[in-house]
Amino acid sequence: MRPTRAASTASVVLSLCLVASLAACTPGSPAPEPDGEPWPSTDGIVLAEVLGVDPGPDHELLEQTLGERIADAVVRAEDAAAGADRELRAAVFDEPTAAKAPAPGAAPAIAVQSSALGRAGVPGLDRPIVTQSQEVSDREIGGRPATRTTTASGRIEQQVETTTLGTVETVGDPATDGARESVEATTRKTVCEKGAEVSGEFEVDRVQTVTRNGETTEIRMRFEGRFERRPDGTVDLRGVRATLDSSTGSGGTTTARRHIEVAVEVNAWDPEQSITETRGEFRAVELPEGMDADEAVAAAVLAFSAYEDVVEGAVERAQKLREEGGLCVRIQVDTHGVHELAEGDTTPFDAWVVEVATGEVIADAPLEAGGMSSRITPDSGVGRTTFDFTARGKPSYLGILTTTTPLGGHSALLQFNAPGWRFEGVSYDYIVDTVLGPVGTSSVWSGRVCGVFNDEWEVTVLVTSPVASHGFTLPMTPARLDSPPGGERAILLYEEVEEPAPGEPPFRLWTDEVNSERSPTHSRVEIHPEPLDEVCLT
Repeated sequence: MRPTRAASTASVVLSLCLVASLAACTPGSPAPEPDGEPWPSTDGIVLAEVLGVDPGPDHELLEQTLGERIADAVVRAEDAAAGADRELRAAVFDEPTAAKAPAPGAAPAIAVQSSALGRAGVPGLDRPIVTQSQEVSDREIGGRPATRTTTASGRIEQQVETTTLGTVETVGDPATDGARESVEATTRKTVCEKGAEVSGEFEVDRVQTVTRNGETTEIRMRFEGRFERRPDGTVDLRGVRATLDSSTGSGGTTTARRHIEVAVEVNAWDPEQSITETRGEFRAVELPEGMDADEAVAAAVLAFSAYEDVVEGAVERAQKLREEGGLCVRIQVDTHGVHELAEGDTTPFDAWVVEVATGEVIADAPLEAGGMSSRITPDSGVGRTTFDFTARGKPSYLGILTTTTPLGGHSALLQFNAPGWRFEGVSYDYIVDTVLGPVGTSSVWSGRVCGVFNDEWEVTVLVTSPVASHGFTLPMTPARLDSPPGGERAILLYEEVEEPAPGEPPFRLWTDEVNSERSPTHSRVEIHPEPLDEVCLT
């Protein structure tokens, strides 16, 4: 059974708002029957047997939990992606000054982005967006003690998103009587290539190590290839290689057992169906002497099919970024300095669409506009358009802007009277040991939050030294000052203030970094945030 994926609240709300505008992107005709051979039958195939090893019952426990572990990692990746999406959406409202806003019909360079973007780069282009998460849990499997670690990390840079999912499961004591399995899956998604559908690469490495009765059995599997989405929504997998290896060892001696390598091409896979329902080409490249080629192919595709959700998730994620994420094209908004309204007030604002890679205005980009409780008129425009926003209901006052172009799409949620906080220029210095010797380095933090102070902040960190400098963006939810997480970290800490002085915030905030590879290893600096004085993204 294919695992059910969890969806973040932010992505659900945004998707509901976009149903109408993205309807035109939904394929309108059924996909053609794919070419090639049917997926090979895997009936009766047991991977360990094909690889000539007998790892024992702890190996069977690892096999039983694989699907659950992959599903956990995929959900964690979706959570990380939701954080990256929030950073992309927040970047839209780094508001340009009136002097930098383009005149109708003008085609300015990337300087039309705000001073914040100019200071640290364009998110997703030359300012990386970085997300990461980890979870560790203890349990029992088949009466045996087990520990599971699940990790996910993401990075969007130069309009390419790289996601790495990892799971490590241990059963018993892997060193003497137990098992350990690690799985690491990496996908790289090319989203904004002109004249082409989304595409990307994937790599999966799986290593099982089982020790019993003084002997260690190791099974290694590697799958790599490329995915290419077709206009009808089906997916081709190209250049897929599946490699399976086994070995045994005892007393410090390791003996290789079997090596299998299989080439796979998949044609017009409908991700709504199991990959085993499609067709393609399947060829044994290397196999042990005396092994039937069909058996080798069946073992390889059986092992590979366990990761179809990883590949499917990468395709879906790439298409979502293309259609609505603001990674390829981005709506820009100028509210002429107005960010607070009284009920019934009307204020004009300008909106236009830029190509992110060049900063050039897309003169014929369509814009759709709609209020939620509020009202926006007109409800559409082409190119740079002036809209009127009328505040209705209770604050915050929200409006939705969407665009769909051949280069990609974007949706932005505009919010007046937004609660929130911001800070800039919080810095500290330290020494990093490098191959060139000790190097003086500084980190400068800036951040903002749309909402209450202990919601998720958009934090940008600029690291500078005489050797190299770089900036990156992190979604960051503050931890309590009295209970910070252990280990190495770069986080925000907060403490509530019950009776703040007039004009002071109801909280205190600090940057907090622990890094064993620098001196001093711990830096904590108090921040003095100010109320947010701009339109915001919710």
